[in-house]
Amino acid sequence: MTADERGAVEGSHWVFDLDGTLVDGLAATSLRPGAAALLDRLGLAGARVFLWSAGGAAYASRVAEGLGIAHWFAAVADKEPGADGRWVLPREWASGHEVVCVDDEPGRLPHGVRIVAVRPWLGATSDAVLDGVAACQ
Repeated sequence: MTADERGAVEGSHWVFDLDGTLVDGLAATSLRPGAAALLDRLGLAGARVFLWSAGGAAYASRVAEGLGIAHWFAAVADKEPGADGRWVLPREWASGHEVVCVDDEPGRLPHGVRIVAVRPWLGATSDAVLDGVAACQ
């Protein structure tokens, strides 16, 4: 990561969906290629990284722990729908910070966030979609 990319990431909040984005969307048993490297780069650059899932916080925590990625996340939350059907970020995740959401289903993400849409990953295939995501800032 270049100094410019690091400066753009520092202080930002990155919110990752779990299924189909960071882990396979079928069984949630394999980590998407490039996910660990991306989470590590974001952490080293000073970003706060969060995890959420429509499957719930307990489920997301269990999967993240099982795949050895839980230590990268400052917090884990349920994806909760708002009145407009879009997911609502926990207040403390959005308060006063630029928020970047990385998701394989970007249509329901909240307004006012920077969206990095990735194609759904089902696993068992080579995939480089997360390479360079930190530069999408």
